[in-house]
Amino acid sequence: PLPPRTLARLLPVAQKLSQADCEDHAVAAMRFVLSALEVSWPAVVQALRSVATPKAIHDACEEAVQRVASLSTCIRAMSRSVRLSRGSNGPLVPTCR
Repeated sequence: PLPPRTLARLLPVAQKLSQADCEDHAVAAMRFVLSALEVSWPAVVQALRSVATPKAIHDACEEAVQRVASLSTCIRAMSRSVRLSRGSNGPLVPTCR
């Protein structure tokens, strides 16, 4: 798993890539985020729940939580502008609203 501080620093980079014009970059960024969260998020949650967590690690975990919240907001906003085609991993199709 990634250390919380590293995860917190990588999430804004992935967020910027997820907004890239190149669909391949955006998809790769989202796949990275999913993979990183699957591996690293349980340790972040456990550290936040533990009273014995050192302050530096606790602060890094809090930063990671804030970055994930920011990424979630960005994803929600982007989800209004594109939709997935009927295929399970099909291309993104712009929607006009």
